[in-house]
Amino acid sequence: MSDVRKGYICTLTYGAMLGLIGFFTTTLGNMGLTSFQINFERFLVTVISIGIYLAAVRGREGFRIDLKGFLICAFLGILGDVIMAYCYVEAIASIGMGLAAVILYTAPIFSTILARIFLKTPFNRYKGIALVLNLLGCFLAVTGGKASLSGLPMYGIAIGFLCSFFFAVNILVSQFATDGRDPITVCFYTFLVGVVCLLFIVQPWSAGPEIWAPRVLMVSVPYGLLEGALGYVLYYTGIKLVRDPAKVNVLSSIEVAVAAIFGIIVYNEPHSLLRFVGMALILVSMWFVGRTPKEPRLESR
Repeated sequence: MSDVRKGYICTLTYGAMLGLIGFFTTTLGNMGLTSFQINFERFLVTVISIGIYLAAVRGREGFRIDLKGFLICAFLGILGDVIMAYCYVEAIASIGMGLAAVILYTAPIFSTILARIFLKTPFNRYKGIALVLNLLGCFLAVTGGKASLSGLPMYGIAIGFLCSFFFAVNILVSQFATDGRDPITVCFYTFLVGVVCLLFIVQPWSAGPEIWAPRVLMVSVPYGLLEGALGYVLYYTGIKLVRDPAKVNVLSSIEVAVAAIFGIIVYNEPHSLLRFVGMALILVSMWFVGRTPKEPRLESR
């Protein structure tokens, strides 16, 4: 199996795992935790678990990283774990989770433009078809074709698109973070910076004992292990092998289909023919990604 195919599998698995995030966040939210507290606990579990793995399996070498690599990880931690999370939370509060998710998955458009400018990746008809089908599929899978922008605050829409742009930038910069570096080490330092930043936002020392309650930890620990440590190791490995931000965005959008199916089965969310059509279009868009001709790899800089 080629490295690119392995990258596809890692990215698809990562996206499918993200589709289950709603279960953990809903459960922890019902226990009284805020969005930032939920993220803080997930990132903390991720850092601790990856740190234990690196220390046990690789020793000091597992933590070795060059200054440039650390600075890139710091940028990713601040952008992805703090700023992007804040924008997404604000977008959900302003325009609702469904529409915020649809706007977030306009990120492949930004990724394609950024990759064309900075990585010189070519644009072809297969990638174009994949982008169109993916955007339409995400819209239908989340909204069932019933979303409307009328009466919605422009602030929420604007910050939603800003979050989408940051998501695309995050994937682009991740290309450079994993260039010649171990994805697991990159994941460790990215989340370490994110934890330190969120530490001052959440202030767990004054947040009250409920965030460390046993019933909370019983959910947040597996959440961090699955959706943090394992999920993001797959994510960075996928980026390292696929080497195309637009492809990574399209492949990870399997999250939308998995989340929709999970919501219908577990939470008895409303479903319609158009929602299932949207899920099918997401899968078809991934087939077109696989049809995209092989492109030159990013060279070290």
